[in-house]
Amino acid sequence: MMREYLFRGKEFGTGIWRQGDLSYNRFGEPSIYSNGFGQLVHPETVGEWTGLTDEAGQKIFEGDILRYAKSDGSLSEFATEVRFGTYNCSCCRGVYGWYLSGGGGDIRDFCGYEDAGPYVVVGNIHDNPELLEDLERPTANSVRASQIILAAEEQFKAMIEETRMQITKEDGP
Repeated sequence: MMREYLFRGKEFGTGIWRQGDLSYNRFGEPSIYSNGFGQLVHPETVGEWTGLTDEAGQKIFEGDILRYAKSDGSLSEFATEVRFGTYNCSCCRGVYGWYLSGGGGDIRDFCGYEDAGPYVVVGNIHDNPELLEDLERPTANSVRASQIILAAEEQFKAMIEETRMQITKEDGP
């Protein structure tokens, strides 16, 4: 089954978001074509549809900002940006495709998903740049996770040192 290729971009002058086919004129300016008409759009706003939809059925595009929908209906405190490029995921390295990039370099892949799971589009990087501030600000959970990782690293270092000392003692004079 072939996936639909769909793009969006913000129209010059009106600021209206357009969805459709992407084309470039002889000057290299992008246009979005829909219903036989093309509209020039701001190049930095052009994004491709991931082929996925959010929890509410809204199409997820490159540049969208998502939040995780919890089972109680509330949204998570972290926001994540949809990107396209090369990344390392849980199953393989050097993957080229769609991924979610959150604060502190956190990466979540779309590997194996038929839909985006319980995510909700809350905005995009062009209309809602203030949501990107959430990506930079550490949350209580990310700070706690960092503390746990540091404590585990310290315990691991201590175990290695203890093992070295035992080996030295056994190999001693």
